[in-house]
Amino acid sequence: MATPLSDLMNLVDPLSDLMNLAGAHCSISGAVVASGRWSALLPSPKSIKLFVIKSRCYFAIKGEQIVVADRGDILVVRHGNPYMMSSALGTPLGGDVAFLHDNQLANDAYQSSACVALACFVSLNEHTGNILMKMLPNSIVVRACEENKTWLAGLYDQLVSEVRANDIGAKLAIDTLTQLIFLRVLRAYSRSLPANKATTDSGWFGKPHDERIAAIVAHMNERPLDPWTLQSLSESCNMSRTTFAKRFRLSMGITPHAYLRDIKMKQAALLLIQSDCSVANIGYHLGYESESAFSAAFKKAMNVSPGHYRASMG
Repeated sequence: MATPLSDLMNLVDPLSDLMNLAGAHCSISGAVVASGRWSALLPSPKSIKLFVIKSRCYFAIKGEQIVVADRGDILVVRHGNPYMMSSALGTPLGGDVAFLHDNQLANDAYQSSACVALACFVSLNEHTGNILMKMLPNSIVVRACEENKTWLAGLYDQLVSEVRANDIGAKLAIDTLTQLIFLRVLRAYSRSLPANKATTDSGWFGKPHDERIAAIVAHMNERPLDPWTLQSLSESCNMSRTTFAKRFRLSMGITPHAYLRDIKMKQAALLLIQSDCSVANIGYHLGYESESAFSAAFKKAMNVSPGHYRASMG
């Protein structure tokens, strides 16, 4: 039985919403196996690549500082630039290194002393994947430090265990664990951002640092169909329209009108995925007078029609 439309419209979980809208799915794609001194030049990922590190290695990404990754660290590289991976700084290209695909992995591949890292691939929806991509830096490193130790170690050990066992249901378990690792990486990344940077993409990665703006944003998220105007929003904050508009844009990175539009489009996309309501009915509930008006607004915001978006997320 489908979840009622009214219940779905009240869901507010920005990070989960973001992954759903982008169609982000993380799964293991293989392993890096090497010995001695080695170095390899890798092409830019098609979308996002995630490495679960087993032994120390170095990543050099064009335009970025060199990253030293140790056992238990997780490194994410997004589409954009080619990058080098090596056993040590200054190592010339070549050496004993291989990038095994998932179907080439032996059950005990991760136990091998030659295994440097497990590699995971994050696939994205062809129409809406850029929603996530444009928010991420060229690389993210989550360290196996004390703050992350508990969850990292737990997921790390479970993932390794499933890869080694290759038992019934292993693929589902591995996909679930890699998806959870990616979600945790995004959560760690969002927490590392300065308050005024965490909300520059429609509040996906955090809450406004301005408490008065945060309060009204919460109301906007809870009641997106209220007849909000710049006047009513500013009065709710006891500010002039000019002051409110300036402080909102400073905190959120966009105008109040654009934020409300994005909330509606976010909810529209989720309803298309999570309900069997018609496009016309979803548009009506979001305040659009006709299916054509809603479809035009959705296509302008998402670069794809509601029908094609629903079909692509199938």
